[in-house]
Amino acid sequence: MSALNAGERLRLGRVALALELYPTLDRVLGLLDAVPEPLTAERNFMEAISLARRDRTVEALAVLDYLAAEAPPPADARRPWPVPHPDAYELTVWRGVTLMYAGQMDSAREALDAAAQRDPGRPEAYYFRGMLEANAGRPDVARNYLKNALAGAARLAPAWEALATLDLDADKVEIALQSLARAVEINPRRATAHFLRAIAHAKLSQAEPAAAALRVAFQLDPTLLSEAQQADVLKRLFTPAQLDALAAEAAGGDHP
Repeated sequence: MSALNAGERLRLGRVALALELYPTLDRVLGLLDAVPEPLTAERNFMEAISLARRDRTVEALAVLDYLAAEAPPPADARRPWPVPHPDAYELTVWRGVTLMYAGQMDSAREALDAAAQRDPGRPEAYYFRGMLEANAGRPDVARNYLKNALAGAARLAPAWEALATLDLDADKVEIALQSLARAVEINPRRATAHFLRAIAHAKLSQAEPAAAALRVAFQLDPTLLSEAQQADVLKRLFTPAQLDALAAEAAGGDHP
């Protein structure tokens, strides 16, 4: 990553943002202390997202509001590509997400609804509104928003995963597995989707498929072992030693 120039690092940051790889986004930002002036807005947008996710929501909102008031750079025919700059839709979406992180749910709903009205064909506002309603304990409302997100972007893996989570909570395990299959098909490296597949198979007392899903999840994200050790449905199927063994296999180690 250190060999990339500022523009390439920003594009990598966009990929990390789209895939919800927030630790990667933070690493990219750590290499972007100084960027050329035309790239400052894009860098500040990503910094605002990082601040919001670290509960520094007041600072994040200040950056987002500044960017919203700032005019995007004019087109320049001499440039072979446009200067990256966050657009009004995504600034409004992330204002809503930041307000959600700050616990200001009504204001978050207003911002996300405003973003959806601004561009109904884009999925992010619906997705985050669905996540907000899921966290607020309104699963039916959340499901409708997530389906709206998928209507605009059928390959939005996080939305399939979020739908699966709602169905797992409602004990609709087979339906959840179908959604998780879509999420994994779209993004085979989405560790949380594999982990939820393990949860689903464990709910059905299917030890072998659950173990296979856990191996993949642990290989992609070793920190999920601690979550597995706390999950009652997995603890009913696997002993702590068995979970440790699955993690060791995923890491390429031997059974303890």
